[in-house]
Amino acid sequence: SLSARQSKMNAPWGDYIRSTGISIISDQEKGDDMVIRLLDLRRSLDLFIRDSFAKDDEFLYGMREAFGKFINDRQTASCWSSGTSKIGEMTAKHIDMLLRGGLKALPKQLLSDIQDRAVAEKEGLSSTGDEDAELDRQLDQALELFRFIEGKDAFEAFYKKDLARRLLMSRSASKDAERNMLTKLRGECGANFTHNLEQMFRDQE
Repeated sequence: SLSARQSKMNAPWGDYIRSTGISIISDQEKGDDMVIRLLDLRRSLDLFIRDSFAKDDEFLYGMREAFGKFINDRQTASCWSSGTSKIGEMTAKHIDMLLRGGLKALPKQLLSDIQDRAVAEKEGLSSTGDEDAELDRQLDQALELFRFIEGKDAFEAFYKKDLARRLLMSRSASKDAERNMLTKLRGECGANFTHNLEQMFRDQE
């Protein structure tokens, strides 16, 4: 049966995701592309689950478990002087790139497709064909990655520094996207996490 075949695939599925993730994080020559490559991996796995396995929960759970393992694996990240903090730093930089430049720097395969847009509209969200809504979806994708990171200190430090630079130099592509992102972070980590970031907005105003 299909479910029996799928359960046989659970172990190799997790192994494949872990080994691919490890190869991305430990590739020092492509460190600047780390987050794009991790998001690309995540997107291709999401599409695989959606289009080939009818959104099977076990595959989804296996993927999340594998991501959590390789992202927080100290041995994998030991090639970077900052260890696992490197992933938090690069995730903050990816979000900075999105908030400064919008969608221009993203590879096409990370953008939503017709099915994503249909689902979004069914759920009452604005069509992800709309640029603001697509930017919001891409910020959500980056947050998905952030969620796996156990030590969030490096992310917070870099996000704070980048936000200050965006505000002081008027480099934000969208003030709405900035505020939206703070709301997402508050929901994710609580008001203590975003207190200083929100103070920066008040200071500027």
